Amino acid sequence: MYHREQTRVTRGVKKSQIPVTEWVTPALPLDQAGCIRLGEPPPRELLSVNEISSLHEFARKDDHDELLSSMRYLADKYFTTENAILLMAIDPSTGDSLFHTGIRAQQLDALAHLRKTFPPNGSFRLGEKAIFKHKNHAGETMLPTAVKTGNIDMVVSAYRLFGRDKLVNEERCAGWGQHLEEHTELPDDGVPHITFLLEKNSEGRDAATIAREIGYGSLAQWIDTVVTRLDPAGQRHDAEQRQKWECSIRDYYKHEYKEVLVGDDEINW
Repeated sequence: MYHREQTRVTRGVKKSQIPVTEWVTPALPLDQAGCIRLGEPPPRELLSVNEISSLHEFARKDDHDELLSSMRYLADKYFTTENAILLMAIDPSTGDSLFHTGIRAQQLDALAHLRKTFPPNGSFRLGEKAIFKHKNHAGETMLPTAVKTGNIDMVVSAYRLFGRDKLVNEERCAGWGQHLEEHTELPDDGVPHITFLLEKNSEGRDAATIAREIGYGSLAQWIDTVVTRLDPAGQRHDAEQRQKWECSIRDYYKHEYKEVLVGDDEINW
């Protein structure tokens, strides 16, 4: 395990009732034990399958007020936060997060509304990192999901979500500066952003490769352009350098997660 700190909470529900959630990022090991990693007070119970399904249905439809009000209701019900609800609301059948679902349905407004649950001061950055790097059962982050829509706005928005930039449907303040994808320099040498763009699915294909295979060459070119802008020297083609990047990302994430384990017993705070 990469975690420097772990908090273990045992819950009064049967394991058989808990959908298996796979959290897969460069920083975290594959988890098939129903664990949720939070930077939040642990909820009293996990969401039910029906509650998760309802949230995803709201994310698919143009009913974003209902989506946010449902998240607030569930946060109150389980004595936690809306941010924690985002981390728990993983579709057990697909492994999709609410952001995967919103992107798949091409609901830009849903993505913008979901992001509003994050505190503006960055105090939930560890949760954002977890949800935006989350992979579904196909081993795909939200970026390949965006690519499969064939919609450049969804691809751009997936990247901007990860980098905390305004989405294509959101107004920018005067003097905001360049969009995220136009930057040539980013914090941590842009390594988190490069690895997000180059992340491979369970079949070993990255988002640009997927785009080319399904005939969306312009989307692949957009991704390649952003990667080249951040890595003009082509270090990404050096296997040793890529390994260093992966180690860097693991170190970047490892101290920020607490682990909540699910068992058959009552809650142990």
